[in-house]
Amino acid sequence: MLCEQKILLQPVLYLSSFFKRRRPQYYEKLQSVRDNGAWKEWLAFFLRGIAEVSQEATDTSRAVLALREKHHRLIIDKLGRASANGHCVLEYLYKHPIVRVSHVQNWIGTTYPAAYNLVARMADCGILEEFIGHSRNRAFRYRDYIQLFHKVTERNNRK
Repeated sequence: MLCEQKILLQPVLYLSSFFKRRRPQYYEKLQSVRDNGAWKEWLAFFLRGIAEVSQEATDTSRAVLALREKHHRLIIDKLGRASANGHCVLEYLYKHPIVRVSHVQNWIGTTYPAAYNLVARMADCGILEEFIGHSRNRAFRYRDYIQLFHKVTERNNRK
């Protein structure tokens, strides 16, 4: 509904993860609705799922905002005159956390050597990390951002 009304661009509440973690209970509640009309119990279970998934989304959003602020400050402190382009790249990384120098060149509209220098400096700061060690067409990832979502997945798998 929030996506339909253009409040959110993408869904952030994945109830399926809640149901998957509680698969036996999920099937039991559904069967109880079918057999006994136990809608009240189903709705309580469903609403508990919404509350839990909402809290997870809130925690992840806060972590993303804290990371964004930390890296904005790091860019200001470390990149000097290249800070403006660094901020542009950082914002783009939230949509495309895996990049190549040619992508950065297109995003900021500069020469390949200037884009390469910016990517190298962002890697030196720990914002980007090379993860494919080719000498040409190297790929970099926004590791800290990607890890936020891996942590959520790991935490959900433990529940």
